[in-house]
Amino acid sequence: MSFMWNRYLEFAYRRKPGSDERALGTEAGRLGLTAEIERRRIAMAAHEAKADIKAEETFNAFLAQLRELEDLLRRWEVPHVDGWTERGKVPVVRFSDIVELEDEDSGEVLTWHIVGEFEADPSRGRVSYKSPLGLAVVGRRIGETVLVRAPKGPEKWFTITRITLAP
Repeated sequence: MSFMWNRYLEFAYRRKPGSDERALGTEAGRLGLTAEIERRRIAMAAHEAKADIKAEETFNAFLAQLRELEDLLRRWEVPHVDGWTERGKVPVVRFSDIVELEDEDSGEVLTWHIVGEFEADPSRGRVSYKSPLGLAVVGRRIGETVLVRAPKGPEKWFTITRITLAP
């Protein structure tokens, strides 16, 4: 889980200082962030106990990262998801749902969890609702075909075959 938060820190400084921009994410992501902050606080306490003056610069950088993660937690919002939103009587894909897609060309079936941008990790099947895939499927129903325009690579057509409400 630490990798995800380190990746967030790489991009954190692109945000305006003191911004109150919302950070949408899942409850699991909020719990993971809370655990990461606690892990870093414990590591800092151990460092302070050693009073290692040579590592002062590293300590200050670590402290700045901790503050950035604490700010992210302060801005973290878990959207209220109480059952499915329905268009007619058919469930539609929403934030935090798990969606199964069939590639129209290859027939391959892919499963993606739609999450907040700071939780996204495509290697673990988690994509941001702001990603090309997330934007293509959110609000769509089972049986609909969507076009995904990725920044790199060809456009791909997928059919939504299953929507699962995330735990």
